[in-house]
Amino acid sequence: MAFPWVLEQGFEAGTLGTFDSEVDTTGILDFPHYSELASQGMTPYRGAYAMRVRLNGGTTSAYVQEDTSFDDLTAAVVRFLRFYFYLGRDLVMADGDRFSLFEAESVLDTTTEVACGVDRSGNALLFWYAETAAAAAQTLTLGDRRPGVPGTALGKWYSAELRIDLDNAGANDGTIDGYLDDLAGTQVTALDQGVIVDAKFGVIGPDAGTSGTVLIDDILYDALRIYARRDRFPVTAVMTATGHVFVGPGTVDSAELVSTTAGNILQLYDTDAGSALDAQGFVAELAVDAETDVMLGPFYFQRGCYALLTGTSPRAAVHIGGALYYGNDAALIRYGTARRVRGQNI
Repeated sequence: MAFPWVLEQGFEAGTLGTFDSEVDTTGILDFPHYSELASQGMTPYRGAYAMRVRLNGGTTSAYVQEDTSFDDLTAAVVRFLRFYFYLGRDLVMADGDRFSLFEAESVLDTTTEVACGVDRSGNALLFWYAETAAAAAQTLTLGDRRPGVPGTALGKWYSAELRIDLDNAGANDGTIDGYLDDLAGTQVTALDQGVIVDAKFGVIGPDAGTSGTVLIDDILYDALRIYARRDRFPVTAVMTATGHVFVGPGTVDSAELVSTTAGNILQLYDTDAGSALDAQGFVAELAVDAETDVMLGPFYFQRGCYALLTGTSPRAAVHIGGALYYGNDAALIRYGTARRVRGQNI
């Protein structure tokens, strides 16, 4: 792990976050709260929000775009991208159909140099990666396209990672390695690529008739291999950006600022909504300048624990004492569904 990450995004404000723009002309992309996802039998991979695309059978793309973070992908530079994606049980694709989940371009809206996504081949759904969506791709098997059958690919989160070694200024030696839940696929080689100017995440280039739900969450981009997370629900949450430690009632035994740069601050709020930071929800604060970089609890949270990190590359470790609905999807879906029915403000 390198830190700080070149790019980190988990959509924990319920918005596109640090991405530069959103392209969604048909209104199929949003950033739903976990209580809304729970009513559909889904949860974010981490925290309280994820990006969602609800495909409606059309061919129009919907994505968020980053215009600067991927500009370091120049000649002979190696970078790694890891993100999580979820295929809803309602996903429908015809045999041979595919779409991109990620594309990096050397010319905006014109020339794709790195891409990956989902493809249907017979009854199998595949994770593919290649230079473009139209290029010959290497694939890793996700599972069966049909819901409810043994080995179904639907209703699951996947870790996708790409190792991108960009072409060395016309040498046609660019390569892309793909990993699915840390399982390595075959390398794509001999690529002729231009330097990257932007990147897109979402559903790009769907075929007519493709419908259903796709979620994307927990995006990291860096100079070193990232790997899938060892534990989706860790007892100690290492926070490298502002976000939700857990949602629902729970306790924090202790917390500490790992980085000691002057001006770094960790604040904990009792909320499960990234926009609800107010004095009533404030629980505790650590500040390097105040020489209180460790705090001991327990601290109690009713709606969730939200960690607000500010300063220069701050990092924090938050030690969870217990959280009633944290630890598995089924519990979070039950709580999120009930929370939505109760009509509490988000």
